[in-house]
Amino acid sequence: MLINDNKSANSLEKQLRVRAKCCHPSGDYVEFKTSDLEQSIPDRFRQVVSENDHHLAVKDFKQKLTYRELNASANRLANYILELRQNKPEPIAILLEQGISPIIAIFSVLTSGKFYVPLEPSYPASRTKYILRDSGASLILTNNENFTLASELA
Repeated sequence: MLINDNKSANSLEKQLRVRAKCCHPSGDYVEFKTSDLEQSIPDRFRQVVSENDHHLAVKDFKQKLTYRELNASANRLANYILELRQNKPEPIAILLEQGISPIIAIFSVLTSGKFYVPLEPSYPASRTKYILRDSGASLILTNNENFTLASELA
């Protein structure tokens, strides 16, 4: 077996270039512990919230949320999902434009123990209907801007 040392060196070089671009708000590279990587997304998010509750979590052109605010919003929606759909794994469709709302929706769906099916409001209705049918999602999370489309899809 031949090993190309140039390939290994190039790969390491690429990794170091990527690593140089990744930084913590403090400016230092922060490496994840294996135990952090082995958690579920909701568990890892709860850990991050507990360590950074007052830090900025997400921001768009209209609003910004700290980790505590993001977590509170996601938990409210997760509890509502559980009231509607009980505690069984199932697909939940998310029909929202880009911004903070879909981030809240994703965390809420995952926190409720379900999985999400992202829907793009700008896609043709026939394509979106196919995705809904194929996924088996029977609940659509949306907002006022997409309510009419969600009603048509349902």
